[in-house]
Amino acid sequence: MTFDLGRFQLDEQQRYLWLPGLAGCLALFTTRRGGVSRAPFASLNLGFHVGDRDEDVLENRRRALEWMGCGLESLVAAVQVHGVKVAQIGSDQRGAGAFGQGGALPGHDAMVTNQCGVVLSIYTADCVPVLLWDPEHQALGVAHAGWRGTVGGVLEQTLQEMAAAFGTRSSRVVAALGPGIGPCCFRVGEETARAFRQQYPQEDARRPVCQRLADGWHVDLWEANRQALLRAGVSAEAVSVARVCTACHPEWFFSYRRDGGRTGRMGLLATIRPCAAAR
Repeated sequence: MTFDLGRFQLDEQQRYLWLPGLAGCLALFTTRRGGVSRAPFASLNLGFHVGDRDEDVLENRRRALEWMGCGLESLVAAVQVHGVKVAQIGSDQRGAGAFGQGGALPGHDAMVTNQCGVVLSIYTADCVPVLLWDPEHQALGVAHAGWRGTVGGVLEQTLQEMAAAFGTRSSRVVAALGPGIGPCCFRVGEETARAFRQQYPQEDARRPVCQRLADGWHVDLWEANRQALLRAGVSAEAVSVARVCTACHPEWFFSYRRDGGRTGRMGLLATIRPCAAAR
C-alpha cells in the first residue's frame, strides 16, 4: 500500500485495516481482498443488496467475522438510506440482517450499543465509515457518513444517542474514520457544494472542506467529518483518519462512483473487545 494510513495498520494478508490501541474495542475496516465473490464484486463483497450471489456474501461475512473471532449470529446490519437515524442495539437483536437483507434494520445509518456479543456493521463503497468508542462507559457507535449524512449531522446524532443511552462524554470518545472517496475524486455540483460551504465555512485554508478547482467543486468528506467530531467535543488527538481514497485504488477498494454503481461493499465491523478473540 502506498497511501496514507495514518495511525491505522494493515493486516499481513492485506484484508483489513485496524487501529491499534483501542483498549476494550475491536474494529476492522475491510478492503476488497480475501473473499470469494466474482467480478464485479470480487472478492470480499459484504453487501447483500448489490446483486452478488447470497451464498458468496454469506461466506465473505463469515470470513471477516472469523478474523475478529466472532460468528455470523453476532452481526447486526441495517438498511442504510443516507440519513441520520441512529438505532440502539440490544443483545436480543444479534443476527438482525446478518443472513440476508430482509432481516436488516430498516432506515438507519448509525448504530450504538454497550452490549458484549454484538458486532455492529456499516457498509460502504465511497462513503466514510466512522467508529466511535467510549472507553469510559464501554459503549460503541458506528456510522455511515456519505455527503447527505455528513451535512445532516449523522455523527452528532450518534454522539447524542450515546450520551443519552450510556452517559457518553464526547471529550472521552475515540474516533476512527476509515477509507472513503477523497477530495481528489469527489467532485460535486453547485447545490452540494453550497450545502457544504454553509455547514463548513472556510475557517482554515490549510484544511478546506469544499474548494473550487479547475474542473469544479471538490469536497473532502474526511475533513468534514473530522470537523464535525471536533465541534461535538471530541478531542483532535482522539480522531484518527485513514486518508485512503477508495476511487483511486481499484485493486484495494470498491467505489460506487468509479465503478458506475455496480460494485461491492466494504465493511466496518466493530465489537466490544471482551467478546472478541485477543489480538
